[in-house]
Amino acid sequence: MYLLPLRPSQIQTSPLPERKALNLILCPHGNAQVFQCRSSNKLLGVKMITTVLARSSLFFQRLLEGHVYDVNCCRFFPSGLVVLSGGMDAQLKVWSAEDASCVVTFKGHKGGILDTAIVDRGRNVLSCSRDGTACLWDCGKSACLGVIADCGSPINGIAVGTTDDSLNLGTPEKPPSDREIGTEGKILLLAREDKKLQGVFLFVGSDAFNCCTFLSSTYILAGTQDGNIYQLDVRNTNTPIQVVHRSGAPVLSLLPYRDGFVASQGDGTCFVIQQDLDYVLDLTEADCDPVYKKFLSYIGGFEAVVITRTFLMTGGIPEEFSDDNPWTAGYVFHNNPNKVFREFFGGDNPFAEFFAEDGSELIVPFGGLRGRGAMKQDPPIVRDLYLSLEDLFYGCTKKIKISRRGPNIIPADITFVVQEKLHPRFKRTDDNLIFVATVPLGKALTGCAVPVKTLDGRLLNIPVNDIVDPKYCKVVPGEGMPLLHDPRRKGDLLIYFDICFPKKLTPDQKTLLRSALLS
Repeated sequence: MYLLPLRPSQIQTSPLPERKALNLILCPHGNAQVFQCRSSNKLLGVKMITTVLARSSLFFQRLLEGHVYDVNCCRFFPSGLVVLSGGMDAQLKVWSAEDASCVVTFKGHKGGILDTAIVDRGRNVLSCSRDGTACLWDCGKSACLGVIADCGSPINGIAVGTTDDSLNLGTPEKPPSDREIGTEGKILLLAREDKKLQGVFLFVGSDAFNCCTFLSSTYILAGTQDGNIYQLDVRNTNTPIQVVHRSGAPVLSLLPYRDGFVASQGDGTCFVIQQDLDYVLDLTEADCDPVYKKFLSYIGGFEAVVITRTFLMTGGIPEEFSDDNPWTAGYVFHNNPNKVFREFFGGDNPFAEFFAEDGSELIVPFGGLRGRGAMKQDPPIVRDLYLSLEDLFYGCTKKIKISRRGPNIIPADITFVVQEKLHPRFKRTDDNLIFVATVPLGKALTGCAVPVKTLDGRLLNIPVNDIVDPKYCKVVPGEGMPLLHDPRRKGDLLIYFDICFPKKLTPDQKTLLRSALLS
């Protein structure tokens, strides 16, 4: 995690466990707790202590276990005592941040939950899913109040905000439930995979929308897979107010800040942009791990943006939190200044090397001393180098900043271990690429064409004429990663399917299905 104040001279960092972080949130009241969503079925509760004079420190406080598959998103309720999480197991869970107990589990989605939103104080919450639906939930009754959107395409991001009085929201088709609290006068934004941003309008972008947020009651932001950030006026979305494009990396998160916003992209960049574009502040550089989420907080007396990163925890991690691949024990200073002195000068007397045992002065050429003047080599260094699938596909050149420790030090041997960044569309296995296509049940039974945008920008329409069951895999030869020993050849593209079942059927439809499938 980076604690990035918006005054560059005061930038500080605090490390977190070395794991893939998908989401990170701060408690709204002070700096009490942090929860990190991992690429596993656990949430890690971390308590952060910050003082004005002391640097931040982090240690584990809670381990929230209950999701079956990966946890995609989590956020605090306004009280700061309750956490909302969503996972690939299609479950939405409400946790107590005080004792790590799961107090509510919502079930109803047919696909993984990708984002959540909280209405007002948290009596109602919202979720969006890969199954193409957005649902409104009642926390008090642990029930779904209804499916408020069914898009037929995965919904990657969701946001709720208060609109300007001049915007006509229309009249709801059905009277709202008496369990809906705080939804009146609110507008819902949905960032959809099919290049559409949905509200009381439907705006078509350049690529899949990954995230969205409100800047004010009239202005909204949305980011796309190809790196565009659209600013729109909800009163007239025919033409964007502006389109910000800094790189082709996917826009992963957007955060309103004063009279501008903070954005992050898949290449690791995180930056602040003012509305008039006159001022841009880079918080991180490219060639880093992607910044998936960021939140605003007040830390150590200054305003700071908290963003996700992959680091090692300084104080180590308790054994009870380890798994088959234990994490580092971390570094702890031994608090012995004499030991530091001896290691630097080669003994207790920094002048001993200039004299022989009988006390006579030695004539020693520069660099010939055993201690301070002796040439020493630092121990080998192993560093992870994170590359995107596009980098591995095309090849790339990375610039690495290396700091030298001082004179008479032979630079250490550095070994870079290539690590693969998470990709929004593909997962790599050896030389093959895995793609998960979401299809409705009807197309799974009768056949369809699956659109796949390749790493080199081509759009493939893959015909599927077989009956698709949950274990079916469509193999497309030669559309995978280049082979190591022969880059002219490529591995295969493996297409798996996430089948969306209908929520309800009419009696006539059931009769037709029985006639077609059971006769």
